[in-house]
Parts: sequence; C-alpha cells; structure tokens
Amino acid sequence: LVFWADGLIEALTQRGFQVICFDNRDIGLSTWLDHMTPPPVIPAVVTHALGLGVLDPPYTLSDMAADTAAMIRALGLDSAHVFGVSMGGMIAQTMAIETPYCLRTMTSMMATTGNRRYLPKPKALGLLLGRPPRTRHEACSRMVTLMEGFSGPAHPIDRELSAAMAAQAWDRIGGRHHAQGFARQFIAVLASGSRRQALRSVRVPSLVMHGDADPLVPIAGGRAVARAIPHARFQAIPDLGHTLPPSVWPIVADALEAHAGI
Repeated sequence: LVFWADGLIEALTQRGFQVICFDNRDIGLSTWLDHMTPPPVIPAVVTHALGLGVLDPPYTLSDMAADTAAMIRALGLDSAHVFGVSMGGMIAQTMAIETPYCLRTMTSMMATTGNRRYLPKPKALGLLLGRPPRTRHEACSRMVTLMEGFSGPAHPIDRELSAAMAAQAWDRIGGRHHAQGFARQFIAVLASGSRRQALRSVRVPSLVMHGDADPLVPIAGGRAVARAIPHARFQAIPDLGHTLPPSVWPIVADALEAHAGI
C-alpha cells in the first residue's frame, strides 16, 4: 500500500474521495502464503505466451478479487469506487465480473483482458523479472531502475520518491524482499486467463485508462478492455509509461472525479 503516493492520495481526497489503500495477499503486512509453492516463473511465462499448457496456480485473480470484496464488507461499506492499476486493474475487472454489488464504479488502469497476445516488451519484462534485492540499498536502487525503465518520455519519475517508497516497503516487512509472494501473484495473473467474454456482462460504470508509451502492458491491451465492457469509457494518456509519477496525478484524479460523479 505504500506505493500509493501521498500526493496522489491528497489529490483524490481534495476531490471528495475517502481513500482506502491496502496490501493485497502475499505482500506487505497481509498474509503471506508461503506454504503454497508457485511454479517457476520463467517457464510459466513461456507456457503462457506460447499457449503450451495450463498453469496450476496457488491462487488466481478471482481469489484476490474476493479478498477485496471481503475487505469492503469488513469496513462496513456497501460498495466503493474501485481503482486498480496493473495487476490491480485486472483485480478490479474481476470484481466487476464476479462481485459487482461491491462496486459503485470500476476504473482499470494499465491492464489487459488477460489475453496472452498483449505481451510486454522484452526489456521491460526482463527488468520486472530481474534478481530480487538482498539489501535495503539494493531495493531502493532496483525500484528506481524499474520505474525509469517503465516510464514514458513526457512523464519522468521522481527518483527520490521511488527510492523512499522502496525503503518504506523494505522497512515495513523487517528488511526482507518477499520474492515468493511476487511469484505467486505473477502466476495468478498468467493463470487467470482471458476475461474478454466475461467482461461483456459487466454493467458497472467503467473507465479504462492507459499510457500510450507503456512498455510493460501495451495500450492495445487497455483498448481491448474498453471494447469488451459495454459503454466503458477509454482515456489514453499521451507519453505515459507503466508508472504513476507526480505529473499524472492531476490527470488521474480529475478522471476519477468525473467518473464517480462527485
């Protein structure tokens, strides 16, 4: 949850939102499911990309969507405006399909339908699957490298902010990097399959946002999400990559405010 920058949260609260951030399962201070061994990531990527077989994941995006729906209920809320980015966007889509009663609106950003045709650029995928950090310094350096590799030409990252987020995440879990949790989440994304047909049943008001310079999740994948959901609105952000730097916070906050109608 620390990767939701304070500046973005402030932009949303200034527009009337009550913002709830949380750790998904297998990350941060949520439950780590280390008794569940994930398949090796690289072979799983190849299997997924080439359609060579069926993956056997420890859990799927449906499980993560159910987690979020349960959290909304546990907080005493009937429903919420759900905004997810990257894997979070896929979870938000899954909620709109499987637990629509929990959503007032759905916003999916930097995400695809799950169709394997929307593959990352090799360099971006290589960065994502690089060696896990072993020290706090390595964690900060790796985060800066990742964000710079994923950024777009008109929206540079804030290096100090990226490093500070990585340091905070490292410190929250006692100076560790939970590589197995990342692997299980990554396999959940690959193994959950295409949502294209199921998205046609979505009736939750939906907004799809995507940067047109995204090297990790191509914008064609975002457009496919918007085409699949009846009456969904699509907003492309010029020269944005797979990051949420300060320059894009007002754009995102304005779009969410208009979408929510607050």
